[in-house]
Amino acid sequence: MHDKSRTMNQLDLKREYQRSSCSDDLDCSSFGCTLKERTECEKERSGKIDSLRGEPMENGQFSTVIVKDMFKIHENTREYLEREVVSGNGEVGKIVGPFGKAGKCKVYFESGTACVPDDMVWLLAE
Repeated sequence: MHDKSRTMNQLDLKREYQRSSCSDDLDCSSFGCTLKERTECEKERSGKIDSLRGEPMENGQFSTVIVKDMFKIHENTREYLEREVVSGNGEVGKIVGPFGKAGKCKVYFESGTACVPDDMVWLLAE
């Protein structure tokens, strides 16, 4: 079942995020940008979780997800290997490879993720 309140919170988060960028003067924890150095997030690179992969971890969360709509079909997603992505709830993962030929990619979350399909993720700048 689709949860409207959850979607609205993510949309509000994205709107607020687009008005700001990560800097020393801004507490970016609400955007998931808990980075050691001053970094800006790539606003034009966002996608949605398409599916969860593998077996759940001991904590019940999945470590690998498939992300759609972050890349166009003709883009080489391998250029983005090891780049960090952040979920709407602040979990940071890494792109570990392409998935299929439709511009999807696999993202690995070391501690697992509580995200569900259709949750948003954003690519962090290098």
